[in-house]
Amino acid sequence: AIVGNINKENNLDEKIKKEKAKELKNLQIKTTVSLILGALIVWGSFPGLMSTAPSVLTNLFN
Repeated sequence: AIVGNINKENNLDEKIKKEKAKELKNLQIKTTVSLILGALIVWGSFPGLMSTAPSVLTNLFN
């Protein structure tokens, strides 16, 4: 009975570890995307910096 309880606890611990790893990976992706979009917004908000943009981006809405 004790061995069975230990196995159940180990399985539960493994499931929790896998779930945490999955959540961490998801959070890393969301953080990376947010940082990239934030950097683009800040870059586009300064006219001096925006002049360094490729012509494809500067003529996008013209």
